[in-house]
Amino acid sequence: MAKIRHIAIFSENPTNLAKFYGDIYGMRVTGTDELGNVWATDGYMDVALLRRRNADSPKGGIHHWGFTVAPAERDGVIARMKPYGVEPFSPYVTAPDAHRPYAEDAVKDPDGNRFDLSTGMRDMRQSVDTAGRPLSSDADHGDARALIKHIAIFSENPARLAKFYTDVFGLAVTGESQGDVWVTDGYVDMALLSRKNARSPKVGIHHWGFTIAADAKADIYGRLRAMGLPPSDPRVEDPTIDRPYVEDKGHDIDGNRFDLTTSKRDMDVEKARTRERLSQMAPAK
Repeated sequence: MAKIRHIAIFSENPTNLAKFYGDIYGMRVTGTDELGNVWATDGYMDVALLRRRNADSPKGGIHHWGFTVAPAERDGVIARMKPYGVEPFSPYVTAPDAHRPYAEDAVKDPDGNRFDLSTGMRDMRQSVDTAGRPLSSDADHGDARALIKHIAIFSENPARLAKFYTDVFGLAVTGESQGDVWVTDGYVDMALLSRKNARSPKVGIHHWGFTIAADAKADIYGRLRAMGLPPSDPRVEDPTIDRPYVEDKGHDIDGNRFDLTTSKRDMDVEKARTRERLSQMAPAK
């Protein structure tokens, strides 16, 4: 089955962002290039931190994610896209000089969300940083204390999007609630969230989530607070939404949103907690 193996984030300063994720979560730098891009990993999920080089570059923030499929599966995946009117295209057309160790093709799903398709990670073209030093960084200091285990995408029609990902990539539906649908590749969970009102985020990928080791939580939260980035409970803002993959939300130094949890909660348990919160909020009769 296809696996979600990377996400890409645009930044004005990828090096600083890589240091943040290394210092806070123990992510390790695996590559840099002369264009100012940095690649890092939690040991499973690869994160491309891509530099905004001009006004035409995508806005800062999470931009796309990527599937890795076995070479023998590629033709079947592409064939299953066609009934949806979806065709892969070359990502090199718009940026021929970019290094793409995790992408052979680019695809847009029925909502227009961009993701990459690869049959395996390719070696970086260079193993030194932009100053010519051997590849290493302050972020390269140990095993990750947190794993990227989910991404969240807003959609006008999550059920339709879920069908695309289950039909094409074999993802499995793990839960549904209030118009939202959760699917998984067996490791990474994808939350397909419905836009419930005009204040909802725009359609597209919105954030990702870390599952952190319970014994590392206090230190991670302390480091975030020391940087003026204290985590907070999103249920305070909206107690009506089921959130099986989030205990708190946080932001990195670029303002990118991520979720934090020590474990995935059972969907039925989360729904019961939401009902309890709503009953406590109900006005007395």
